[in-house]
Amino acid sequence: MCSHLLLEANLNHATFGEIFGFSPRYSIMEGITHSQPGGPPYRVTRIGGTRLHVAALSQSLPGGRLDRILLAAALHDLRSVYDYIIIDAPAVLENADADVVAECSDGVVLVTRSGASRKALVRRAIDQLEPARILGSVLLDS
Repeated sequence: MCSHLLLEANLNHATFGEIFGFSPRYSIMEGITHSQPGGPPYRVTRIGGTRLHVAALSQSLPGGRLDRILLAAALHDLRSVYDYIIIDAPAVLENADADVVAECSDGVVLVTRSGASRKALVRRAIDQLEPARILGSVLLDS
């Protein structure tokens, strides 16, 4: 049976709890931003009737930064439990945490906005993420 983890790493805009209708008490990312090594078992929330688990932030952490070493260690542990780990990272050109997530991930899906994402800025984002593997892109209509 496949299992998936949706990991919230957009520290300035925590939305998963609201989207999925629950109030997380703790997040893996909170420990990673405070340089407090955590370890398995990591607390996640299972979304009923699905194979999706969510590691949401209990609140936005403005000014928080991801610790690259702790994120890499957590993802190493989580890869032995989950078939797929999808990480919601902040905008590449607005936050260095996007680079940290890209370096610790197997690949990146770049999200762009119709009418807002200019070709030069998309190219700059791709260049900034190097040497991360760009798996593809998604064009949002809003």
